[in-house]
Amino acid sequence: AAQPGGRVPVLGGFRSSVAGAARGESPTASSPQAAASGLRSEWLVQSLELLAAASFFATLVAGFAVGGRLLWLTRETHRAAEFFLGIGVTALSLAALIEVVAMELARSGDAAAAFPMEVAALFLHSASASSLCFGIWRVFHPDRRWAFYLCAVTSALLFDSWMAVILPGQHTSSAGFTNWFHLHVASRAFASSWGAIAALLHHRRLRRQRALGLVDRFTCHRFALWGFALACTAAMLVVALVTNLWMGVLVFAWSPASLCVGVLGLLGSWALWFAFLPPHSYRRLFEASPEVAASDGLA
Repeated sequence: AAQPGGRVPVLGGFRSSVAGAARGESPTASSPQAAASGLRSEWLVQSLELLAAASFFATLVAGFAVGGRLLWLTRETHRAAEFFLGIGVTALSLAALIEVVAMELARSGDAAAAFPMEVAALFLHSASASSLCFGIWRVFHPDRRWAFYLCAVTSALLFDSWMAVILPGQHTSSAGFTNWFHLHVASRAFASSWGAIAALLHHRRLRRQRALGLVDRFTCHRFALWGFALACTAAMLVVALVTNLWMGVLVFAWSPASLCVGVLGLLGSWALWFAFLPPHSYRRLFEASPEVAASDGLA
């Protein structure tokens, strides 16, 4: 059912919403033209669903693998950077998994069971973005007080907006996309954007050091991959935010946004995997030199 102002619930049936968007229909409208283009629309729906499934699976595999590795590495290094980054990546993957379960519950009409699942998913999204901020602080700006304050402010916005969104009167299932919900998504996008900028700027610094023989080529490249993975995450959240604000619907309910998110998810998962768990064949492509580079937990 549509929400006040023509908005739809955040939780809802993926296939039906994408099918309507692919045909250019509203949830209640139909036309002879839409019926005539049914085959093309069905093909588009199936393609988007396949892309979304592949992107989701790749995100889960890369996220749990990389997050698990970082958390395992924490047992050896006892450093905060690996711990925060490991929590951030793992929590993001777990949140995505819970969201899918919540969407299926909502689609089946079990809103009572879907609500706590969405609450848990949004909490994990907050914890993931907050942990990412603190990880970026420890990796790139450990001696900068402003970076710590930035982490604290971002975390406060994340959890404050989460608590506001789950209130009965403010929840998206009854109030649609509220300003609190937009703030929550924007705060998550900021965390990933800050991480992407920090990683890419560090990659630029390492390139200058590589010219002097102080760092190997592959270590430099891994920071570029990490920055690209974070940039993909930030872009996905920006696309979701724009879709919520402009269209008033889920990101998967608008075909162009669904396509963008699916492609970004695949690219980001690839970059994350190759940054933290690079295959030996990929390493050999860069003819890495034997010098040991300080990669702050990435090497």
